[in-house]
Formats: sequence, structure tokens, C-alpha cells
Amino acid sequence: MLKILNKIQVVLYDIFNNLAAIVLTVILCTVTAGIVSRYIFNNPFMWTEELCTILMVYLAFLAAPLATIAQEHIVADFFKTLIPARFSRVLSFVIRLFEIAFFVILARSCILYIPGRTFRTATLGIPRIVYYIPVLAGTLVMIYSLCVHLLNDLFPGFDYFKQRQEKREEEIKRQEKAEEQEMINRMDTFMDDVEKTQKEEQL
Repeated sequence: MLKILNKIQVVLYDIFNNLAAIVLTVILCTVTAGIVSRYIFNNPFMWTEELCTILMVYLAFLAAPLATIAQEHIVADFFKTLIPARFSRVLSFVIRLFEIAFFVILARSCILYIPGRTFRTATLGIPRIVYYIPVLAGTLVMIYSLCVHLLNDLFPGFDYFKQRQEKREEEIKRQEKAEEQEMINRMDTFMDDVEKTQKEEQL
């Protein structure tokens, strides 16, 4: 069961990663269109700022689950370093429980709040509910991810995302070593050519 949960987490990471890349691309294109329309054609688009505001919310709540799955949130570990390792694991467990509780409250608030949002944006006429969809989706994914991390702490060996990241890091290191060796070989070849040229000139 834990294998399936970890595989789902990897799939969720890839989906959110691709969506975040698309949203960021759309934001850059929208901002560029706004600049061109304002300063080149002197006829600014009125919808660019509104669309960027919505997309920034999407980007934030697409990126947050990515950081949660990869466990790359900024962490203040001052107190954690002062306590023994076994108590440190207990502290991490308790912190994860508090995180899950916080996101459950946030998700519940979104579910209760969203149905009452009937307003539309001024320019594009987009329903205000659109603002809160990524908040709910991102929060649910973070709850899922934290639960999976909690289970991985209790039953290690099934963290496929971590294993994939380690394989990628090893591949990057291997490529760097290969490039470094190739550079050394080229330098040796160059020095040999220089040496041969100098000998020929002496003769």
C-alpha cells in the first residue's frame, strides 16, 4: 500500500511541476503583452494585471506542494540540533502532525468559503471562485504528501521520490566527472601539441 502511495506522490509532483511551468510561461507572456501594448502601441491591455494576479495565486499553490513533496521548505532547525537524535525524530513526527492539522483546517475553510463566492472580476468577468480552486487543490496535495512522509518515517525504504532524486543527483555528478575528464584530456592533448610544435621549431 505504501508503495502505491509513494508512486502517486511522484505522479502528483510531475503533474504540479508541469502545470507550474505552464502557468509561469503564461505569466511571462501576459506581462510581455502588457508592456508591448502600453509602451509600443500606446494602447494598454486592461486585462493583463487581472490575469497575472490570478495566475500568481495558481503559481504559489502549485509551487507549495512541490516544496512539500521534495521536503525543501525553509526549516528553522536550531532547537532540533540541540536535542538527541531519537528525540529529534519524535519532534519531526509531532511537527508533521501539526502541519497536517493546519492544512486540514485550511482545506475545510476553503470548502466552506468557496460556495459563497459569487462575484466576478471587473475586466475578464472570471468568477472569484477561480482564485480559491488552487488553494484547495494545493492544500489537499500537501496534506496527502505530509501523510506519506509521516508513513515513510515510520516505515522507511519506500520513498520513491527521494530515490529518484538521488539517482538524478548521481547522474549529474557522473556527467560532471565525465565533462571534467574530457576537459583534462583536451588540455593534455593541447599541451602535447604545443610541446611538439616547440620541438619542431627548435629543429
